[in-house]
Order: sequence, then structure tokens, then C-alpha cells
Amino acid sequence: MPAKGRSGMHPSDLGKTIGAPIFHVNADDIEAVHRTFKMATEYRMIFNDDVIINLIGYRLRGHNELDQPSFTQPMMYKQVDKM
Repeated sequence: MPAKGRSGMHPSDLGKTIGAPIFHVNADDIEAVHRTFKMATEYRMIFNDDVIINLIGYRLRGHNELDQPSFTQPMMYKQVDKM
């Protein structure tokens, strides 16, 4: 039922309903990704509880080789082109 639905900024927001820690990490920062996964693994081993990692990234060339991502995400891909 739509009245019982939830929405949020991130797909991982559902984790708030179960009280799981949620780590948001930028996929461009490989060191941060490594630290986050290590921290999440340690948390899970110590507390034997769920952890959610929201890995935020993009596909450089869109969904496939024929896709033009700047058509559907023009603002984001202006930033991507600068990198």
C-alpha cells in the first residue's frame, strides 16, 4: 500500500528502520572505500549485526557503450567531464 511506503534520498535509508549503521562513501576515493569496507567488516565481526554501505559512484560511459549519459544527467556529467 502506498500509504505504508517509505521514501528517502538514498536507497540505503531503509536501513534506518532496522537501526543499522549506514556508511556513505564516494567511489572515486579508493582509500575511503577501503577504510569504509574495513570498518564495516570489523563492526559486523564485533557486534554480529547488519551494516549498510552506500557506495556512491557513476559509470563513466553510462549504462552501456551506446548510452549517452549526459542526455539524462547533464549536470552530473558536466562535473564528470571536468575530472
